[in-house]
This record gives sequence, structure tokens and C-alpha cells, in this order.
Amino acid sequence: MPATILADNAYFARLLRGARRSAKLKRYDAAKMFGIEQKQLARYECGKQLIPAHILEKLFYYGFIMMFARRCKK
Repeated sequence: MPATILADNAYFARLLRGARRSAKLKRYDAAKMFGIEQKQLARYECGKQLIPAHILEKLFYYGFIMMFARRCKK
């Protein structure tokens, strides 16, 4: 039986918002990148709704890209 991983939704909400802000993206642009609506992204960032696994995968994927792009910009 696979192990269940419990995660704090507020932690991932802060992580998502922080990644977007550090990349200097507007919520609209980040939502477009994730393939979701802007209102849905707002719910995730505020911790009002659990972030689905496929969005978390994109967050980590795009998060690394955003961090790399930010370092190259300096």
C-alpha cells in the first residue's frame, strides 16, 4: 500500500504565492501558465481550496524555471 503524505495546505499556498511574486508574475499570467482560471489560483494562494497534485507538480516544475530565470536576469 502506498504511503500517504499529509501536507499543510497553508504551506503550499504560501509557496505558490511566493513563487509567483518572486518571478514578478501577475496572477493572470501565472494562472495562464498553470492552465487554470485566475479565480482558482486566488483560492489556492489564499488557502481556501486544496491544491491538486497536478498543480503542485507544475508549481515545482515552473518554480525551478522561475528561480533559474530570475538568477540569470541579475
